[in-house]
Amino acid sequence: MDAELLELQRLFQATQESKAKEFITKERLKAEVETEINRIGRASLVDIASAVGVELVHCERVAEQIVAEKPDLTFVQGEIVADSYWDTVAEEVNEALQESGQVVVGELAKRFNVGSELLTRVLESRIGKLIQGKLEAGQLYTPAHVSRIRAVVRGAVRALTVPTALSAVWSCLQKQLREGDDASSGGVSGEGVLFQSVLSGLFN
Repeated sequence: MDAELLELQRLFQATQESKAKEFITKERLKAEVETEINRIGRASLVDIASAVGVELVHCERVAEQIVAEKPDLTFVQGEIVADSYWDTVAEEVNEALQESGQVVVGELAKRFNVGSELLTRVLESRIGKLIQGKLEAGQLYTPAHVSRIRAVVRGAVRALTVPTALSAVWSCLQKQLREGDDASSGGVSGEGVLFQSVLSGLFN
């Protein structure tokens, strides 16, 4: 009788597979999720539910339990993500940033298949640690790139021989910016938002 009762309890605790019509225990489902997290630091509950053959709601319950037990994990946008995964992302972003001088967060979000707002928060928390740069208006810049843009702006302002409206100075810088973007070499490259920020800073 006791053996039969234990068997019934085990079956009630199990999750029925939607395709194979078999049973998968909560412990096995948890192990599947943890294995995926350990493999790449990121686990999609939709993918796991499909692979194992269970309803998504059961994966979500297990995910909530795992996240509650491990403070280095977060449950966001249907995935469990480890802090170590975000650290790896930040290191890759910093490498690309140092090579090009500037990167667009929106493009990075597409590359890593995450939302721009989420990635912005992740990058902000790692600036000065894993990322050596400045984040402004959805773009990352290296200190060297910012210094170069600042030098261009200061040079343009110092070249003025008569009082000039700020809007006129900005128009001149925009022209240099376009020429720099179109030229194959030389000229000024950079983002308009950064130019505006530096220019405004000179007059504040």
